[in-house]
Amino acid sequence: MEYPVTLLLPENIYRYAEALANAHQTSIGEILVKQLAAQPFTFQGELDPEQAQLQREVEAYKVLHPHLLAHYPGQWVGIHAGQLLDHDEDEDALLARLEQNWPETLVLVRRVEAEPDREIYIPSFQLVA
Repeated sequence: MEYPVTLLLPENIYRYAEALANAHQTSIGEILVKQLAAQPFTFQGELDPEQAQLQREVEAYKVLHPHLLAHYPGQWVGIHAGQLLDHDEDEDALLARLEQNWPETLVLVRRVEAEPDREIYIPSFQLVA
């Protein structure tokens, strides 16, 4: 069952949803439904604005990942406002361009790998006396 809903969204959330909708050639409503369905309904408190923005960029990277993997496998990408800003095989070259072109902008930089999230294993040792 579906329910019609009218929402007033803050501009930053609207722009983010709009960017995702454009990237996936779908409606903003569909993007919002998919995002809500994918997220657990838990309150985690207020995030620092930069942390919140970075988290949005990570989520955008996950959504964009199939496209990025198809077009830029193994390359480094810069994501801001849910969109690809730039890409390069050389991380340092990408970082230099991002700093030159978007000096005051928080940009997520990731290497495009087969999986959008990497598992990191940290060995732990137990000392026995």
